[in-house]
Amino acid sequence: MSRYLAVDAEQGHLYLASATVKGHIVEIEKAINLPEIGVLTAANAAALGRRLKEALKEAGIQPAPVLVSVGRERVVLKEIKYPASVTAAEEPALVRFQMSKELAEGGDSVVIDYFTLPTPDPDGQRRALAFAIRKEFLVPLKTVCAEAGLKLAGITPRPFGIAASLMRAIKDGAVTAPESPLAPVAILVRGDTWGELVIVRGGQLAFSRSLTGMALNSEQAMLGEIRRNLAVFAGQSGQNAVQTLYVAEGDVPGGWAGRARAGLTIPVQSYDPIAGIASTVPPEHHGCFTGAIGLISTRTRSTELPINFLQPRQPKSQSDPGKRLIAYVAAAAGVLLVAGLGFGLFLEAQKQKERTALQIQKNQIEEDIRNLDDISKRVAGVHEWESKGLNWLDELYDLTARFPDPSGTEVKQMIFQYVDPPKNSKLKHVAEMQLTLGTDSV
Repeated sequence: MSRYLAVDAEQGHLYLASATVKGHIVEIEKAINLPEIGVLTAANAAALGRRLKEALKEAGIQPAPVLVSVGRERVVLKEIKYPASVTAAEEPALVRFQMSKELAEGGDSVVIDYFTLPTPDPDGQRRALAFAIRKEFLVPLKTVCAEAGLKLAGITPRPFGIAASLMRAIKDGAVTAPESPLAPVAILVRGDTWGELVIVRGGQLAFSRSLTGMALNSEQAMLGEIRRNLAVFAGQSGQNAVQTLYVAEGDVPGGWAGRARAGLTIPVQSYDPIAGIASTVPPEHHGCFTGAIGLISTRTRSTELPINFLQPRQPKSQSDPGKRLIAYVAAAAGVLLVAGLGFGLFLEAQKQKERTALQIQKNQIEEDIRNLDDISKRVAGVHEWESKGLNWLDELYDLTARFPDPSGTEVKQMIFQYVDPPKNSKLKHVAEMQLTLGTDSV
């Protein structure tokens, strides 16, 4: 017989349950709730650990290994595919490498764990569900347990605990099992400011979504979000629709099971994850223990958690140095190939930018040449016009200077006009001036 404590710290509350596991039987002993803990951070983790230690003492709960459930919104989940020829020793490194490529941040800042799926892909490739969590979120959890004098045994995503809690409820007869053991079923868990929708098929986690925002504050928004996620799952699984929705909640008037039953077309059942347990926890918070209770239930089926961020799967040493060398060479060649392709694409992009810039410059120069050609034609026209002109004021001045004694002489008419120069004439300016004079002299 083994004892465990399970903790789920989420959105201002810390939910803790203690239980004993003997073979395939789980006996829940006690459940407590620490409200108003705030958002768990490295700054308040030590104080929360001391508060938890006092709460355990007041509740008469003895220390035991601790399993911690973390919310779906704190983890990244990806399905990884890889060749069937990959050995068990190579698998962890390959899955970690593939998962790291999917993450926006570096692999050194996260912890990655995974488990393989029993059904291969239609093309023969093997499949695995990989999970990643930021290391900075694990540190406060470790500090809380250390300050409370507890041994931290595992940290796993809440969806696994939720799925296991449903399997326990079906086994205990709290709810009716689906007609087919392979039929997909959904579980809804909702707190004051958080919620999760989990879909299980054949006892395996198949789908998980975190519910936030308007879906938590509006009945219509919640039902719409549930319908949308059920439709998404049906589309992804080849129209294999969810058969039943189970709601984990306490016995409270106006619970979500009744609302979902009125707004959905599939059967809806509810169960209380801590039913029959002597506890001071209000019924509206019973559903928040679903993940923690489920984690303890997983200990009846295996000695290992499906995902454990505290002890993630690690690459195994290979017995054949030659194979290890070949794997390293192949990996290095792959990296070089990818790097070479990336560098080639980078150079091609740079050349394309240069070609575009040169084409723009060429078009601008051609436009400038066209503009200058028009200006040159205008200037030539002005020069041509000036070449035919004559400054008549200068001619009048010269005429006045050369005119003989004007006494007794009168200019009666003056006619000025241009004439075309004779052909082959060397004269540049040809004009004609006619004067009509009157004089007293003979």
